Amino acid sequence: MKRLYYIFLAILLSAPLLGQSTQYVIEQYTGRISGFESLYATYSFEVRGGDGTLQFSTDGEFFSEGDNFLVRTGYSDIYCDGESKYIYDKGSDEVIVVGHNTNDVNMSENPFSILRRGVAPYEYPARPKVVMYEGQECYLVNLVPKAKQADHTSVDVIVTKSGFELRSISYKSRKGDTYTAKIKSVTEGSLKGGSFYRPDYDSLGDVYVNDLR
Repeated sequence: MKRLYYIFLAILLSAPLLGQSTQYVIEQYTGRISGFESLYATYSFEVRGGDGTLQFSTDGEFFSEGDNFLVRTGYSDIYCDGESKYIYDKGSDEVIVVGHNTNDVNMSENPFSILRRGVAPYEYPARPKVVMYEGQECYLVNLVPKAKQADHTSVDVIVTKSGFELRSISYKSRKGDTYTAKIKSVTEGSLKGGSFYRPDYDSLGDVYVNDLR
């Protein structure tokens, strides 16, 4: 009888370990993305304050090839040719040009940078949480930056349990704000070439260029 009790107890204690490991889940969803020569995604982006109040929202498109990327939203376009970023503010007709740091994970500029940079600079639990997200059973991977000077305290990545499809990337800033990209679609895009990731000033018309490099 005592032997049966210990066997039953061992089964209960080992049950949480029977699910997928966080490392395995990360390998699955990053593997899907890294396999694309060119990435195209559509998403909705929102910023919420520490009290949960919606401060800003917009829809966006994202194109990427290697270190090149382009983020298009209703209020700005952000071009990056791997060396410089060109931030086109549509409201003020101004393009701000700055140098590009390939290790930058600024969510407001490139919501998919965490997928390109990898998770080596982060710590994460051995097992992901299982959550319901928009009617689907999903894994939630919580990433905490190892560097205490990082501008964010955590990143939550949500992927489906079936197929490891990306659903949400959410950064929490040290100020308490939360930046979330709710993913509508992620597919392999067509190769665009370098000029696509720099603004065509002729097509933009009369804009002021502020080069801060």
